[in-house]
Amino acid sequence: MLQFIEGRAKVLPGRHPAMLRTQFSGIATWNATPMAQRPAVRSVLATALAFALLNALAAQAFAQLLPGSTHSNESDSSIPLLNQSSQHTHQPMVIRSRPVIERIPVRTVTPTDICISSSGITWVADPGAKAVFRIDLQASVSLAFSELAGIQRIQTDPDGNLYVLTSSSAESSVLQFTTSGKRLTLFQFPYPSVCFARTSVGEFLIASKDSLHRLEIDGTQTSLPLPQRPLDMTRNPGGGIELLLEGGTVVSTSGLESFSHPRSVHPLSTRILHLPEGELVSLVSTSDTSQQRAGLFSLSPQNDPAEHVPQTWLPIGTAAVGFDKLGNLTLANPQLQALTKVTSKFQVPCPHCQRPLLLHLDAAADPPSDNF
Repeated sequence: MLQFIEGRAKVLPGRHPAMLRTQFSGIATWNATPMAQRPAVRSVLATALAFALLNALAAQAFAQLLPGSTHSNESDSSIPLLNQSSQHTHQPMVIRSRPVIERIPVRTVTPTDICISSSGITWVADPGAKAVFRIDLQASVSLAFSELAGIQRIQTDPDGNLYVLTSSSAESSVLQFTTSGKRLTLFQFPYPSVCFARTSVGEFLIASKDSLHRLEIDGTQTSLPLPQRPLDMTRNPGGGIELLLEGGTVVSTSGLESFSHPRSVHPLSTRILHLPEGELVSLVSTSDTSQQRAGLFSLSPQNDPAEHVPQTWLPIGTAAVGFDKLGNLTLANPQLQALTKVTSKFQVPCPHCQRPLLLHLDAAADPPSDNF
């Protein structure tokens, strides 16, 4: 059974009975039913994708018979057959459907951080289990680290290496899990830490409760005081580091010389991250008095802290989110002890040339025509 923010999910009759059609909008999470009693969620994804592909390819084939089609086969005998067409577009195919929502089959205790590598590997930090999980594209789960106390944050580099920040009341460490499976301790330093980021040149910026510290590759360390308590840090597409401070202020830095470009996000934001297209968004993981739900928020349009634009609503208690390269969302929620993936975009081969095409499930799309 699926538990929604505004109600319970219900499968409704329709053109695609295997897809998740619901009466309510929002992100779904699973209830407390034991895992052994739940259906195989991966079959839902496979079935939904199969229905979507059949519908899309059928519509595309019919489109060749319609006037004005970009793949139209007119009476000119010089035009090649369908699978030999040399002139055709690669516009995204849109299917009217809600996204596929599935719980990732990994047992977690308190999943508090998540990151997705450029190759699609999902990494999950679970301080309660003292572990960092690795989930590959086939949903196979393995352990990158176990019996690791004080996990704070995780992140990856463009090569696929994983970095883990741990902290206790007296010291912190930065560890690495390489693509070849080696575990290394890169740095240890005598103060507790909150968050970290790896720069494009391989240095690390570490935020403690009142300072920002730079650890160079050779171990040299420099520090800069912070005006407010840090909450999160991320690297932007240009290679600069952005730091979220308590109260919703985001500042940028390329080192420790100064902070620049202060911007405002939702004052209850706990995390910041970039969408695949580069836009900065913030996560509000606890309820506020006006909405009673969590969400992802865009920057204020006029840098006005009183204006906050929600991108999407999320279950209360969501501690971290991650996006794959297509823009599909994965949520880590320690209150629900769950990882949930929301998939609305797929890559499928073009029927003419096998080039990857984007298939988008969109509940607001126009319904399919019944006049074939």
